[in-house]
Amino acid sequence: MSEDDGRPTDKVSELRDRLDRLSGGERAHTLVELGRALVERYWRSGPGSPASLPDLTAAIEAFESAHALLGETATIRPTVRFYLGWLLGVRHSAHGGATTDRERGITLLGAATQLPHLPPSLGEIARLTLGQLHLSRAVDHLRANSAAMLPSAVPGVRRSDLDAAIALFRKVLVESAPWVEIAAAAKTYLGIAEVVQTVYDSTSGDFDTGRTMSALTQLQHLLEGLASQGYRHAATAGRDLARWRREADYAAAADAVQELRHAFDGQTSLQGHVDPTTQLQLHLNRHPEDAAEALRLLAELRDRGSRDDRMRGVLAEFERKNVDFLGLPPIGSGPGTAQHPDRLLVARAPTQVPVGRDLSVDVRIISEGHPVPTDAVMSPMASLVAASEGTPVTVTIHVPAGLHPEGPLQQTVLLKPGEDPSPIRFGFGARTPGLHRIDVTAWAGGTFLAEVTVEVSADVGGAFRDGQPKAASLGAASARPGEVTMEVRFNGGQYTFQLRSDTALFAPVVESVANTPDAAVENAIKELQQLAGGSSRYNATMTREVIRAAGIQLWSEMVPADIRDQFWQVGADMSAFTIATDHDLVPWELLYPLNADNDAGFLVEQVPVVRRTYGQRRTPTVGLGNPRFVVPPKAPAGAHDEIAAVTAILGATHSDPITKAEELLALINSGHMGATHFACHNTFSADGSSIDMDGGRFKPALLAEAAIRRTLERTGPLVFINACRSAGTAPTYTRMLGWAQQFMSSGAGAFVGTLWAVRTESSARFATAFYRSLAEGATLGAAALVARTEQQEDPLDPTWLAYTVYGDPFAIAA
Repeated sequence: MSEDDGRPTDKVSELRDRLDRLSGGERAHTLVELGRALVERYWRSGPGSPASLPDLTAAIEAFESAHALLGETATIRPTVRFYLGWLLGVRHSAHGGATTDRERGITLLGAATQLPHLPPSLGEIARLTLGQLHLSRAVDHLRANSAAMLPSAVPGVRRSDLDAAIALFRKVLVESAPWVEIAAAAKTYLGIAEVVQTVYDSTSGDFDTGRTMSALTQLQHLLEGLASQGYRHAATAGRDLARWRREADYAAAADAVQELRHAFDGQTSLQGHVDPTTQLQLHLNRHPEDAAEALRLLAELRDRGSRDDRMRGVLAEFERKNVDFLGLPPIGSGPGTAQHPDRLLVARAPTQVPVGRDLSVDVRIISEGHPVPTDAVMSPMASLVAASEGTPVTVTIHVPAGLHPEGPLQQTVLLKPGEDPSPIRFGFGARTPGLHRIDVTAWAGGTFLAEVTVEVSADVGGAFRDGQPKAASLGAASARPGEVTMEVRFNGGQYTFQLRSDTALFAPVVESVANTPDAAVENAIKELQQLAGGSSRYNATMTREVIRAAGIQLWSEMVPADIRDQFWQVGADMSAFTIATDHDLVPWELLYPLNADNDAGFLVEQVPVVRRTYGQRRTPTVGLGNPRFVVPPKAPAGAHDEIAAVTAILGATHSDPITKAEELLALINSGHMGATHFACHNTFSADGSSIDMDGGRFKPALLAEAAIRRTLERTGPLVFINACRSAGTAPTYTRMLGWAQQFMSSGAGAFVGTLWAVRTESSARFATAFYRSLAEGATLGAAALVARTEQQEDPLDPTWLAYTVYGDPFAIAA
C-alpha cells in the first residue's frame, strides 16, 4: 500500500526507520507521529476488526512510550495522554480488551479533561469516550450482580459510574462537539445510560432476573457494536430511546434494547433526537466562522418547511463540509484553531471643544499589525473571524442630549478576510457645556461584539484639543441565529430603545417620558412582594392574573409600539433574548408580550432571557471553580441548608463561610475569587444597596477598585446574591451603580440576583435548580429558563419572576 491510495503505510515505515536512529528524549515527538499514523491506518482498516487490532496495539505502544519520555511541563503531554486513554478505551470497547485497558483509560482521560492545554475538539471526544467507559463499568457491575441481588441493593459501588457517564454525555451535548455526529452520538449513549438507570431505580416488584440478564447482555453487545463501528453509526442509532426511557418498568426497557439492537444491526438510518436549533447554536459557539454561512443558508431555506427543517438543512450542509471524523486533528490543533489577526474597534474624538463647535467621532475596525497610534489602549482577546464573502458589522454611537447628531447614529460595514473596511465618521454639534460620554458599540445581528467609550468636554470659549484613540478587541464577528437584544437607555428625560436581530436591522426608537417610571415600578414590586410573602388574599387563578396583568402593562406602557411590532417580526425564530441596560430598576423579566394573535406567556417562559450592562465584555464561560459562600451573622433561616445543597452540586470541599466585610473585599481584590454565592439579607434604600456583615455594611461602591482593575476577569466567576433587591440600583454620582453593574464591570462571568424580596424556601429551590443545570452543561440562559420553569410549582408564589441574570446567554460553565 502507498500514500497514493490514502493509506499511510510508507509513512509508518519511514517513522520507524527514523526512530531507530534516535535515542532518549529526542524519540518522543517521532513516537507521537508514529502513533498518529498507526491510528489513521487502524481506522481505515476498519475499527473493531481483528485485522486492524495490531495497528491499534502498536499505536498504544507508541503513545505509551512517548508519554513516558515527555516531561510534565511538555505542552503536548495532555494531548498524548488523551490519545493513550482514548485508544485504550477503544481496545477495551471494540475488541473486548482487558479490564485494565478500561481502568487505565478512565484514569488517563479523566486527567486529560482537567488539563488546560488539551485542544477543545479532543476534549469533547475525551468526554464522550470517558462516558462510554464509565457506562461499560456500570453495565458490567450489573451483569455480575443482578442474578444475586435485587436492583435496590445494586446502587452502591457503581452507581457513581452511571451518574458520571450521564453527566459526561450531557456535557458533550450542551458544549457542542466539533462535529454534529459527536453530539448525536452523545445523545444515543445518554439514552442507553438512561435505560440502564431504570435498573438501578427498579424496586423488587419490577425485577425479573431472566429478562434483566438478557437485556444487560444485549446492552453490552450494543455498546461493543457501537464502539467497533465508530461514532458515525452511534449517531444514527437512537431514534426511539426517548420513548424507551419513559417506560415504567425495566421489562419494557429490555424489549426496547432488543429493538434498538436490531435497528443497529440492520444499519437502519435513524435520526437522534438532538434539537436542531440548539445544535446549530452550539455548533456556532465552537465555530463562529460558520455564522455568516449559516445566516446565508437560513435565508435560502426561509420558505422551506418548519423552523426545525431549516435548521436541519443548515446542519446537513455543514456536515457535508466537515472533515471525516476518522481523520483526527493533528497534535496540538483542532477545528477552528486557525490563526486570524486580532481585530480592534477603535474610536477617536476630541477631548475638548468650544460650545457651538462641530466635532466628529472617527471609528475604524482594524487588524492587528496595521498602523495604530502608539497611545491606543488595547486588550487582546479571541480573534475575529470574517466569512469569505464578508461579515456585516453594525457600529452604533450613543451620545447624551448635549451633543446634537448631524447624521445617522449607526452605520454598517462589511468585514472581509485580509482587509479592513474604510473608516466611518459620526458628526455632532456641541450644544451644551459639560462632560459628555460617547459609547461606541459593535454588533453582528443581535450579538454583541465590543464596546469602547470616549469623553468630550464642551466649554464656553474653550479650546479645541484632539484626543487619543480608544480601542477594544473584538471577538468572533458572528451573529448567532435567533439571538435578539433589546437595548434600553435612559437619560432622565427620554428612553432610547433599539431591537437588534440577525434577520433585520432596525433604527433606534426614542420616547420622551413626562414622569420617571420609578413610582409605578415601586408599586408593582410592592404588590409582588406581598404575593411572595403570602399576605395577598388572591387565590391561585387570580394570583396568575394579577402577575400577568403587571407583565402586560409593562409590555404595553414601557415598550414602544415600534419595538413591539419589530418583536413580532423576529419572535418566531428567537433563540435567546438579552436586555442591555444600565437602568435596571425596571423589572424587564416581567414582560408579557401580547397582541391580538399572540399569547405565549411571559417572555422568560418562552426563551432564555438575560441582561447585560454597558461596559460588560463578552465572555463565553462562567467560572464555577473554587466556590466560596457569604453568610453574614444575620443570614436568613435555611441559609446553611442552601449552602450545603449548592456545595454538593458543585462537588466542592467544605470551607468556612465568609462573614466579615474585609475578608470578602480582600478576596474580590485578590484576583483569585471563584464562584461566590451569597445567602443573606440585602438592604435597599435611597442610599443604595448594602449587606450587613461583621465589620460593617458591604456596599457596591466598595467594588470600585475591582471594577477599575477588573480583578475578576481572569477567573470570570459566577456571583449569585440570593437576597432581596440584590439587583436593584441607586443613584451614585453620574451613573447607576448596583451589585450587577459592579460585579460585571469587575470581570465576573455572570451575575444572578433578585429584584424583590423572595421566600427563603423558594429562593433555595431556584438556586439549586439553576446551579444543577449550569453544572450539568446547560448554557447560562438555558439554566435560567430551567430554574424559572421549575419554580412555578406554587401558583401563589411569583419568585420565579424575581430573578435577573446577567451574562452571555450562550456562556457555559468552566
